[in-house]
Amino acid sequence: QENAAASLTNLAFADESANLLMQNGTGVAIIQMMKNHLIQETCQLFGVLTLLILSCHSRENVENLIQLGAMTAVEEAMGAYPLNSHIQEKGQQLLTKFTSRCIT
Repeated sequence: QENAAASLTNLAFADESANLLMQNGTGVAIIQMMKNHLIQETCQLFGVLTLLILSCHSRENVENLIQLGAMTAVEEAMGAYPLNSHIQEKGQQLLTKFTSRCIT
């Protein structure tokens, strides 16, 4: 799971790739991975990073991620790993993005 999440994170950096990944269900897969593997800190970190990257490319991606339950997944990751500064920082960025519906 960790290797798959890391690969998806790397793929999501390009605008075209991020939108294609959202269309093929990557958002669903990442959120489900985060729910199924809450006890794996690395999966949570890559999950949060991938969601953040996917959310940077379009408002549609932001809306889709919200509808898929990304806010809950991020909140659970942050709650499970309060001492992981990366999960906390990127998670807060995501939650801010989700609540303001912005793409920057």
